[in-house]
Amino acid sequence: MKKKLFIISVLFFIICQSFGQDIIRLKDPKRTLKTDREPQVIYVGLGGPAIGLSVNYDRRFNKKVDGLGFNGGVGFSIGSSNRASYKTIPLGVNCLLGNVKRGRYFEVGLTQTILMMGSQNASSIYSSYSLANVQLYQNTTYTFTNFIIGYRSQPNDGGFNFRGGINPILFKGQTALGAYLSFGYNF
Repeated sequence: MKKKLFIISVLFFIICQSFGQDIIRLKDPKRTLKTDREPQVIYVGLGGPAIGLSVNYDRRFNKKVDGLGFNGGVGFSIGSSNRASYKTIPLGVNCLLGNVKRGRYFEVGLTQTILMMGSQNASSIYSSYSLANVQLYQNTTYTFTNFIIGYRSQPNDGGFNFRGGINPILFKGQTALGAYLSFGYNF
């Protein structure tokens, strides 16, 4: 119940914030590099640094539609596993490179994720989840590093946002390869 209430609260906060924003205004429509404020994105992701399902916020550092930015979110386990559950908090930086006029970018980034393991089965010593071939213990917090390499479609003047790619994971000396997809709104 607490998990559902937390997720609903986060979604409500994000939706309220997004209605208070206007679309991005380009200062020079021919060049489409500068905007009236830092471009922002709210998106729902599957996979990636949050591992499961996540709600995320992304923003550029400057008033440009490309370049350096940061992102953060909240993720949680999905599926019908009766032995393992987790929550994640991914925090990272990224850079958009590419075709500014068309709003299509190559995205690279680095994310540090906090992973909080829980368990729905209190009699289990180990959870049934492993990351990068490392068994995870219940009721324990871990951190791991993700690299982001992918494609992002993000219209310059706001609208539908799509991301997809791979994310190599570094965790306790082991590596793994993950993938991600996300859909959201750019404003």
